[in-house]
Amino acid sequence: MEKIEELRQIDILIYQFSMINLQKSLWITYWKAGMGQLKSSNGMKDNNDNIGPQLWPLEVQSEIKMSTSNENNDACQVFVTRYLAELDDRMKHYENELSNKKKSIL
Repeated sequence: MEKIEELRQIDILIYQFSMINLQKSLWITYWKAGMGQLKSSNGMKDNNDNIGPQLWPLEVQSEIKMSTSNENNDACQVFVTRYLAELDDRMKHYENELSNKKKSIL
């Protein structure tokens, strides 16, 4: 029965890792939108290698407004960069836990 519980815990860790990976993908897209680096559907670039205007998604803007009275481009960029670093840390944590659980089963 103990092995079943360990396998269940491994499954939970895999799920948590997948969810963080999905969040990271979303926030990378937010960062690209804010930096004007999203690719257009026709694949054309302008002269500055930026695809379009720097548009920060509403989720980022509202987080900035809640934490500061400033919502400029730099504040949004710093916020998203920090959040991505936090997601990386969480992913590493779950990777380590998963590795340890796998070793304990073998």
